[in-house]
Amino acid sequence: MIVDTLCAAISPGSYLVLAHVSFDNAPEGSEKVLARFNQMIEQPYVVRTEPQILRLLAGLDLLAPGLVPVDRWHPDDDAADPTTPPVLIHGAIGRKQP
Repeated sequence: MIVDTLCAAISPGSYLVLAHVSFDNAPEGSEKVLARFNQMIEQPYVVRTEPQILRLLAGLDLLAPGLVPVDRWHPDDDAADPTTPPVLIHGAIGRKQP
């Protein structure tokens, strides 16, 4: 797995930043759009659930707030609007244990 290879190559105490699309909060019909998109490209795009993304980060200590939609990671207090649906890209920063 690519993340395992990256983690093996970085020094203890280093950080890994990961962003990944998740359909956990996606609008209805998103899977159909992805299927159509994948028909048009050579390498299919993989969408994972939040638990699947977390498994990619196994063995890393996640910084707060953990795995969340990237627009909610550390939003500016003035710009945060809780009524806006979150983006479909989830992100996290993990630290390799020393």
